[in-house]
Amino acid sequence: MKKEMKEEYLLPRCKFCGKQMIADTVLQSDKEAEEYAVMHCDCELARDYQEQVKKEREKEENKKKIRDAVSDFAQYCEKKLYVFDPDAEALLIAAGETVLNGKIENIAVNVFGVKITISLSAKGKLKFKRSYKESAVVEVM
Repeated sequence: MKKEMKEEYLLPRCKFCGKQMIADTVLQSDKEAEEYAVMHCDCELARDYQEQVKKEREKEENKKKIRDAVSDFAQYCEKKLYVFDPDAEALLIAAGETVLNGKIENIAVNVFGVKITISLSAKGKLKFKRSYKESAVVEVM
């Protein structure tokens, strides 16, 4: 009976400043309570931690968006009857992450005559630009 009450009335405490608060949800463990407190506390270290967590979530969301953009390009290649190599896919994903992390400004890669430019927009969003030129040369003797 005591254990049930502990789970029901668990009061979260910030691990940085010790501030205790009342949760608006049922918390199942001390670790969950501590995370709740840190994410809702307004002390400086908690705000820094919240910002770090936010950046990590955004980074994971952006990685998914990069994989989706590369997948769209792979489908485009299949429509053009090109075999999109998994190594090229890995290269484009790594290039997208590198640009997004600010390690390089932009990168251009040619895959089967399709030029892919990966860069950041003025708003800080990652852009995958695809350019395709088709030409034919005929020699007559």
